[in-house]
Amino acid sequence: MLLRLGFVTNSSSTTHIMMWKGDKGKLRELLEAHASHFNLTYEGYGQDEPYRATSDEVASAILSCLDKTTDAKEYAAGQRADAERNQKYVEEENARRPHGGDWFQGYVRAAEDRARRADEFDHVLQVGFGDNHGDFEGGDLGMTMDYEGRFIRIVDADGGFYYTTEQNR
Repeated sequence: MLLRLGFVTNSSSTTHIMMWKGDKGKLRELLEAHASHFNLTYEGYGQDEPYRATSDEVASAILSCLDKTTDAKEYAAGQRADAERNQKYVEEENARRPHGGDWFQGYVRAAEDRARRADEFDHVLQVGFGDNHGDFEGGDLGMTMDYEGRFIRIVDADGGFYYTTEQNR
């Protein structure tokens, strides 16, 4: 379930976050080097055939969003601002009632972790895959990368590449 700005939806998506060193175009090379992570199959409920996504389809989709790439330092600064805003919320809620904002502390830590990680890289790209929203919604690609792709984790220190996901439920 996804909660955004005052409304609730049962839609789901997964944000795929890539961080890398080098020029923007190096992402193609990195995705090819880790292609085995992107040949996925999702067998959902009540469907005759499983959804499938190939590494070529996934790489093509991700690379079509390359213009959304941000500078890692700017991304890190934004994450730090999010962490500060979230920490303020925790403190305000805890002042209203004991431990009232404690549940939100995970968001603070997550933003701080993303900022720390981004400091190690040059570029960041976030791409959303979902059942009916995200950069790529529905169909084999959106469904498979949302439900199966959410488990992808790549840490390639030698290649200067980090790939993780965040679920938006």
